[in-house]
Amino acid sequence: MKASTTTHLGALILIAAVVGALSWVAAASADHAAALDAKAREASQQIVSSVKRASLESRTFAETIKSIASFDESRRTAERGRGPAISGIRVAQEAAKEETKYRRSGGKNKQALKNALAAYDRAIASASELTRAEATITASHKGMAMSLHRVESSAKKIKAEIGDLNKGVVSLERTVRSMKTQRVDPNLVARWERQLAKAKSDRDKIAALNPVIDQRVQQARKIAAIPASPAAAKKKIADADARHSSALSKLESLRAKRAVLAFEASKGLAGPAVAQEGMTVMGCDIQKVDWKNFKYDDGEGGTLRNGEAAWDTDDEQRSNYFTDVAYGDLDGNGKREAYVWVRNQIDWSEVGSMGSENLYAYAVNAKCRLEQLGLDQFSIDVATGKIVGNHYVVIDEMDERRVEWFFADGKLTRMQKPLK
Repeated sequence: MKASTTTHLGALILIAAVVGALSWVAAASADHAAALDAKAREASQQIVSSVKRASLESRTFAETIKSIASFDESRRTAERGRGPAISGIRVAQEAAKEETKYRRSGGKNKQALKNALAAYDRAIASASELTRAEATITASHKGMAMSLHRVESSAKKIKAEIGDLNKGVVSLERTVRSMKTQRVDPNLVARWERQLAKAKSDRDKIAALNPVIDQRVQQARKIAAIPASPAAAKKKIADADARHSSALSKLESLRAKRAVLAFEASKGLAGPAVAQEGMTVMGCDIQKVDWKNFKYDDGEGGTLRNGEAAWDTDDEQRSNYFTDVAYGDLDGNGKREAYVWVRNQIDWSEVGSMGSENLYAYAVNAKCRLEQLGLDQFSIDVATGKIVGNHYVVIDEMDERRVEWFFADGKLTRMQKPLK
């Protein structure tokens, strides 16, 4: 009886030990299942975040592609309008001819005035169209350059999100495989298998965008036509800016010419047109400039009409008048300059008079624009001379001196010697 009792007691102890061991294993398996579930959740969150970011970036990518197409259409429309606008501006030549007729008539040829104003109006309208077209073209080039940069940046971000999405799917797939190996609750496994299938489907859909993205980026580059070299790309935009500035300058010039003509006609001040620095010289020929009807901005030359200008103050009479002009290449660039004398005279009724000479040096630049090279205000009785080599020479016999002007370090320079 005692032996039997001992045997039963040993069996109970063994059963308790086995039950305890099984309980520990079950607890350990539950902890492992929870860890796998947490890992699966982490991978799932990564997948969801990548899908959201890729979707948002894809919308940005598509919208930016549309903006490039819109800029391109604006540019094409503006370029189609450039030709007619440039042709329309040429009517300014007709305006100038009619204005000359009106001025030569001393203001009597009213039909020429009417024709000139009407031609200026047409030229101004065309110049306005050209200015708007050039502004649109410039803005389109800049807009396409910025948009292309965004498209390329967006494409990189989408590809990066596809890479992160794939990493998340791989991580979730491994976790689900571990759940099956560890015989985790079948219901939990089934739930994550469904999540994995959806994640793979999302990944495949988004990954399918890769070739499409590459194709769209290439199309965008072709449309934008941005040079690969950064320097060349900057030059393209700089050239567009320069064309816009040139068109705007032309518009302002035409408006100013019309305004001057209309004002002078209303005041009965019709006379020869006044030339000035910055004007476009016909045929780039400096000898076609009318120095007797010219606005001398610096010194005391003033604005001459028919070679002179006169005005009175409280106690003196002042006058300026054209004296002489000579042409020669003093600066050695192969093109002739003009050396113009304008005398400034002051007369006092009781005291007498005094005067000085202003020697102006002008040249025509590569764009056929008149520009001033130098000015020298000088007292001399003989304001006429000749070109000798690369010097402009005046012989002043009264003061027994030889005065010469030449260029030194790009500056108009004077020197004088006694006559022998």
